[in-house]
Amino acid sequence: SGTGAGGGRNDALTRLMVLQRDARFLDLVNESLDGYTDAQIGSAARPALQETRKTLQRLFGLEKASAHPEGESIEIPLHASPIRYRVTGNASAHRGRVTHEGWLATKVDLPKWTGNRDDAMVLAPIEVEAGS
Repeated sequence: SGTGAGGGRNDALTRLMVLQRDARFLDLVNESLDGYTDAQIGSAARPALQETRKTLQRLFGLEKASAHPEGESIEIPLHASPIRYRVTGNASAHRGRVTHEGWLATKVDLPKWTGNRDDAMVLAPIEVEAGS
């Protein structure tokens, strides 16, 4: 496990690499929050989350899965796909209230890995300021 067929890069790693490169996503989620105020965390997270949204939109063309907003009552389709619908409460009911609109990807547009096998697991390069 770890890399794809033929020693190429796994698509999941490519997704993480792009999120790190474009939005510093891994830095954001791995940063210790100890010693920071909520305001400091919010101001640091805002640009990372904005860039993450742009990156995910570019790679996957995200759309809401439901045309109905949260809180609206909808008819639950007969034999609804458990992948598309997570029904909680009375599972035999024919109507329910949308509690989350869900997400759909309209595309998958990942960059192709062209690096060598030794670097296939690298998600972000080590950054070094020369001459320091």
